Amino acid sequence: MTKLVLKRPVSTLLVILAIVVFGVASLLGMPMELMQDMNMPMQLVMVVYPGASASDVDSLVVDPIEDAVSTLSGVSSVTSYANENMAMVMLMYDYDTDNDDNYSALKEKLDGLQSTLPDSCHTPSIMEMSVNSMPTMMVSVNSNGSADALKYAEDTVVPELEKLSGVAQVETSGGTENYVQVLLNEEKMSQYGLNISTIAQMIGAADFTIPAGSVSNGNQDLSVSAVAELKDLESIRNVTLTTDTGALIHLSDVATVQYKQKDASSISRYNGNANISLTITKTQSASTMDVCKRIQRVLDRCTNNAISFEVTYTSADSIQQTMQQVLQTLAQGVLFTMAVLFLFFGDIKASLIVGSSMPISVLLAIVIINFGLGYSLNVMTGGALILAIGMIVDNSIVMLESCFRMREEKLPFREAALRGAGEVGASVLASTITTVVVYVPMAMVGGMSGQMLGPLAWTIVFVMIASLLGAVSVVPLAFVYLKPRAKAELPINRLLAKFNRFYDKALRTVLHHKKITMLATAVMMVVAVLRPRSAIWN
Repeated sequence: MTKLVLKRPVSTLLVILAIVVFGVASLLGMPMELMQDMNMPMQLVMVVYPGASASDVDSLVVDPIEDAVSTLSGVSSVTSYANENMAMVMLMYDYDTDNDDNYSALKEKLDGLQSTLPDSCHTPSIMEMSVNSMPTMMVSVNSNGSADALKYAEDTVVPELEKLSGVAQVETSGGTENYVQVLLNEEKMSQYGLNISTIAQMIGAADFTIPAGSVSNGNQDLSVSAVAELKDLESIRNVTLTTDTGALIHLSDVATVQYKQKDASSISRYNGNANISLTITKTQSASTMDVCKRIQRVLDRCTNNAISFEVTYTSADSIQQTMQQVLQTLAQGVLFTMAVLFLFFGDIKASLIVGSSMPISVLLAIVIINFGLGYSLNVMTGGALILAIGMIVDNSIVMLESCFRMREEKLPFREAALRGAGEVGASVLASTITTVVVYVPMAMVGGMSGQMLGPLAWTIVFVMIASLLGAVSVVPLAFVYLKPRAKAELPINRLLAKFNRFYDKALRTVLHHKKITMLATAVMMVVAVLRPRSAIWN
């Protein structure tokens, strides 16, 4: 491969440029998440049975559900909890089962079981356990006092958010809902010969939409409807009622019509002040960053003089901060590695050769994990890139040092690169394979551990393979054209020479006193084993 690279330098350069272009495009286009998608084979069935004791819940609700779900395929265990007014059944599935199929089968079982449950028992609800079920964004809806924030949020904002692709659920909490109360006067109702059902029918008949045919206008046919709407309190008060004698009166003659507030079903506060809170959850396949951007555009569009929005939490900020730290650490690792190489080689070109091979290896690995495996850029894959920095530099350093050693034999740069690559090629390949085979079993682990560690292991594997390709191609090619020259007289070399002399003297002393050395080693091992564990931790 090294011969081919040196024979076709222009083609090699084009391949490297393609890797850089596709790598940068993959890095910018990869979905950024805090954690990778993980399927948790767990589903939770919750049933509310008002006024029932724990024993009644157990016998009338839990037992029938357990009998029904025990026949489902793929269920590994069923755990049930019976409390007052509520039952909870947790189902654990095998990891090789499909969550969507499990949900459909469980829903079908519960639908068939509904008729056998007590009449006052609520419909069973199913909750899917997922890492991605955490809220994507939380928004505080603020009003200047003149507008109904809850009504605006539920009628305007929530429908707009639910239209967005990638938004799975929007929940509203806090605030109190207004309703129109019609308080009837029993004495006046008797006086006019009216009852509750009659008045309710007359009020319902006053709010209607009736088709009234169509009208032709040129080539167009327009539908016509007769509409009567009760838009405010005054229109409700003026609803016409017919008494038993045929007289016409208004609703306000027999009732008091006013706005009332329902009891709050939830309470939300932000910075100590009561507010309306929107909790938005994305779908599992959607990109967190894209969903957050689309949500923000909807909020900006819905903001007016009376209603404003304040984002109290967004997972996009956490992802951006985490990924920024990962990329900064990655860049720092490359720069520190180049600095260390400069101390030992004393030539900036040598540092640039190794430094350039590292980003190329990382970008090639990013292309593979993006297009080949479909991973997102998250804590696990980003951490794998950081861990791999210290390993991918080894191949390039070994290859460069071999080229320098051949150059010391007065060989031309091209010949030195070829012989240097041939001298250590097998060693570099063997060291890469030994590292790869350590991480491949980790990548093949099943279950939850495999879902968490798989992206980390595969990322390191592909980075190591990319570093091998970079060491046998980029390093020799750059060595030939940059022509670096290692310096022999360096401060670091003098320091290492002093350390070597000290180590040589200490080693000779130890070898001349074998029995004392072995005894001291045994004593230290015994002390380490017998020492209390608490003391070790302290």
